[in-house]
Amino acid sequence: MVTEVKLANSITQDAADFLVDVQNVSLKPEVLMLSKQAIIDYLGCSIAGCREAVMENTYNWARLRSSAPTATVVGKEWALDAEHAAMCNAVAGHALDFDDTSWTTIGHPTTVAAPVAFALAEQQGATGQDILKAYAAGIEVGHKMAQLTMPETSEAGWHTTAVYGVIIAAAVQACMLGLDKQTIVNSLGIALTRAGGLRSNFGSMTKPLHAGLAAKSGMEAVSLASAGITASHLAFEGTDGFFSCFAGKYPEKSVRFGEHWDLVENGLAFKLYPCCSGSHPAADLMLDLVSSGKVSAQTVKSIHVGTSLLTPRELVSVCPQTPLEAKFSMQFALAAILIKGQLTLDEFTEEFVLSSGIQELMPRISMDVDDELAKLGFIGTAPVKLEITLTNGEVLHAQNDLARGNPEKPLTHSDFTEKFMRNAVRSIAADQAENMLEHLFKLETVTDIKGLMSLTK
Repeated sequence: MVTEVKLANSITQDAADFLVDVQNVSLKPEVLMLSKQAIIDYLGCSIAGCREAVMENTYNWARLRSSAPTATVVGKEWALDAEHAAMCNAVAGHALDFDDTSWTTIGHPTTVAAPVAFALAEQQGATGQDILKAYAAGIEVGHKMAQLTMPETSEAGWHTTAVYGVIIAAAVQACMLGLDKQTIVNSLGIALTRAGGLRSNFGSMTKPLHAGLAAKSGMEAVSLASAGITASHLAFEGTDGFFSCFAGKYPEKSVRFGEHWDLVENGLAFKLYPCCSGSHPAADLMLDLVSSGKVSAQTVKSIHVGTSLLTPRELVSVCPQTPLEAKFSMQFALAAILIKGQLTLDEFTEEFVLSSGIQELMPRISMDVDDELAKLGFIGTAPVKLEITLTNGEVLHAQNDLARGNPEKPLTHSDFTEKFMRNAVRSIAADQAENMLEHLFKLETVTDIKGLMSLTK
C-alpha cells in the first residue's frame, strides 16, 4: 500500500490519507518483524527503568492529574488514564538510555510510540495486531517528516526525540482510533505546533522526560482535534511552518508514505550499552582491546578519541559526578570498560561513578572532532578513532564506523532474549519475564493486552 503525494495535497493531508488507508491492509512481514523486535526491546528497558527516580517523580506527578485508571503503568500498582500512563511508560523506557535509536531522526522513537499504542489498546480493548500496525504507521509518518528536516533540526540543538516524538505519538493514536482524514490533519497540525525539546538538558532527568512529554503532547493533540480544534493543513511546509522553523528552509522534495518504509530502509539501532549511543562505537573497540588483553587500566597512559560532529554535542560530561551525567560521557564509558571489562547497568551507580579508579582515569581521556570524520557531516552513527598511548610508550590505533546493534551489525534472536531478560529481572521475577517474552514474540496473536501489561509489575 502506497499513499503518493499529490500536488493538491499538503504533507499532513498525505500523512492522513496514509493513516486512513493503512488500517485496511496487512503489514509487510519485514515491517511486522522489526516492529515486534522494537517493542520487545522497549518493554525490557521500561521494566528495568520503572524504578528510576525520574520515573517515580513523573508517576507521582501524573497520579495527581489522572482522570481514570484505564491503562497500566509499568511496575506500578495504580493504573492511570491513557495519556498519563503513556507519559510515564515513555519516561520509564528512556530512563536508562538503553532503548533503541533511529538514525533518520537521531532520536528514540519506540519509547514514545509503543507506550501510546499499549495505553490506547488497554483503553479501547484493542489487540496486539492493532498495536503493531499503529506503531509502524506512527513511526512511518514521523520518520518521513524527519527525512525532510534532518539533520538541520538536530544541528540547531533540538532533542529530536521530543521533536518528532510528538508527531509519532499523534499518528499512533490516530491509527489506533481509526480517525477520519480531517481530524488526523488537525491532530498533526496541533502536534507540529507543540514539538520541541532542548539537547542542553542531556545528563538530567529532563532528557528522559522529553519522551514522556512527547507521548502526552501527541495524544493531547489528537484529543483536542477530536474536540473540534482546527489546525492549518500547511503546518508542516507552509510559511513559518514546522519545516522552516526547525530546518531553516522549505521542502525541495515530496515523500511517499508507506512505500519503502523507513523501518525497513533505515532500520533501528538496538543498544548493547545503557548510555548515549555516541559512545558505543568507541565502547565496542575498547571492549575488544580489553578482552584481548592488549590494554588495561594499568597499562594505559592516555587515550585520545577523534569523533564526528555530533558526538561532542551529545557527550557533554567530561568528568561526571552522577550516573545520569555518566550516561553522556565518553570518558566514563571508556574508563568503566578499562576498569570493569564491561559497560552494563551495574556500572551506572553513584558509588562506581565517584570511585577513585574512575575519577583518576577519566582525565587521561580526551576527545575532539576528527577532521576526516567531520567531513561525513552531522550524522548520528558516531564513527570514532582511538589513539591509545601505553605506559611503555607503545601507541595503538583503532577505528570503528558503526556500533554493534545497527542494522548492518544486527543483534541475534538470542541477543534480544538475553537483553530483555537481564533488564526485566531487575524488577520482576524471572518466570514472569519469561512468560511475558513468550507472548511478545507472538504479539500479533495476543488479544488480552491488559493481561499482558499486568506482567510488567
